[in-house]
Amino acid sequence: MHLDLFSHHRQDKLEEKANIEYFLGFDGKIHSFINYNRDFSLWLNTAILDNFNLEKLKLSTSNNITFWKDGKGWISKPSDKILEKNFALIKNGLSKIQNTEQDFFISVGRLNQGIFEGEEFEIYFNN
Repeated sequence: MHLDLFSHHRQDKLEEKANIEYFLGFDGKIHSFINYNRDFSLWLNTAILDNFNLEKLKLSTSNNITFWKDGKGWISKPSDKILEKNFALIKNGLSKIQNTEQDFFISVGRLNQGIFEGEEFEIYFNN
């Protein structure tokens, strides 16, 4: 389980939320923690995939998109232009996530978090 230990809450009665993991403690209280996987899935489905459109995608995307281009290295461009130009491709790729027969996984393990430094990324690292 991937739990946010800093999100611990102790309560008398169960108030179920989809992104929370609950445990009955030895003290008779219910202890809860945010489950990172459930929390991300809930965000992805509600903020992006439900009624997916270009405006929702723009709201969830950084102002600039940085990508690697062979022969040119890292290139940073305004996200609006990239999203508008590639919306159909992005929509097609993300729609596969909703297909229960599709085999995929989401991981940050291969991301270079060093390229996400700077003031413009602070809103995405706010816990």
